[in-house]
Amino acid sequence: MKKLSKTLVAMSLIISTAGVVSMVSASSFEDGAGCKRAADYVAKGRHHYAKRPDMERLAKRLDLSEEQRAQTKAISNKYRDMKVDLRDRMRQNRSELRELTRQADFDEAAIRRLAEKQGDLKAEMIVLRARQRADLGTVLTGEQRARLQQMRVRKHHRHPDGKRL
Repeated sequence: MKKLSKTLVAMSLIISTAGVVSMVSASSFEDGAGCKRAADYVAKGRHHYAKRPDMERLAKRLDLSEEQRAQTKAISNKYRDMKVDLRDRMRQNRSELRELTRQADFDEAAIRRLAEKQGDLKAEMIVLRARQRADLGTVLTGEQRARLQQMRVRKHHRHPDGKRL
């Protein structure tokens, strides 16, 4: 009798686990138009300079003047629309690529064309961000640039014992 009850418990655990796995695998993992994370990100205004606490903290740490803050905000606004447009184009391209890879007949040339387009868009985004960073750097004084460089080194490097610089 005990063996039968153990078997029943084990079988019910296996069946319930399979049900949970199938529900999770059926949900969408893409950041498309229906993605709640993307909508939440935009709704909280994280892509706007004035509402980003990290930009405000950076401005305080670099001791930016009001004029410098206005200039950096103007530069960020100038590039924001370009970056939004690029992100939309990249998202659309990923969607097209995803659809192509799901088709029954494999079209390597079309997939390669979309993959190259995605690479070009990514390269364009990298250049755009670098251009924005360079423009933002022109607003800073020499001392502020040096302080910013120190902050970047501390952020990305660690001591051998695992602690940050």
